[in-house]
Amino acid sequence: MLDCVALTEATAPSATAILEDEQNARYLSGFGKQWKQQVRLLVKRGLDGGSMWAVLLEGCVVGVVMVEWLDRECGSVSFEYIVDHRHWGKGYGTQAARHCVSIARDRLRAKQAVAMIVPANEASVKIATRLGFTKSHTAAYSLNGGDRVTDYYQLSLTADIGENCAAQLDHHTRQSP
Repeated sequence: MLDCVALTEATAPSATAILEDEQNARYLSGFGKQWKQQVRLLVKRGLDGGSMWAVLLEGCVVGVVMVEWLDRECGSVSFEYIVDHRHWGKGYGTQAARHCVSIARDRLRAKQAVAMIVPANEASVKIATRLGFTKSHTAAYSLNGGDRVTDYYQLSLTADIGENCAAQLDHHTRQSP
């Protein structure tokens, strides 16, 4: 069973290595090789705005989950998770995604979660749909000199987020990341 802990100075180097690994990074929607700086900022910022957690297996970092507010007023968060490629195919991606949902619902008290998934990442698409997410739309954008396409999957964490918030969430997720 995996554990999910707040990213710290101690876990940051392992998390950065996972995020910068070419085989892992092909499925991430952001930052590219700029992770070292981003991880340092997130460690300093802490959990106030969501943030980044290390996914541990027997005390070793095997993945990272990121949960960020899209719209605090409406209670909408976005998240991504990544498991190091050396640990793929063992169910850890599902556990990491469940951690994201738990963080969004229980720690941040979010009403709506949005998972951003690169379409080629078929395993993550299966995980998202298995957890009850539904695809809302696809967005294309440029990042670090390259073009990216990301599918957006949504999951309601409460009975109703309201029409106004649903419209705002749609607006937020249709903008470039």
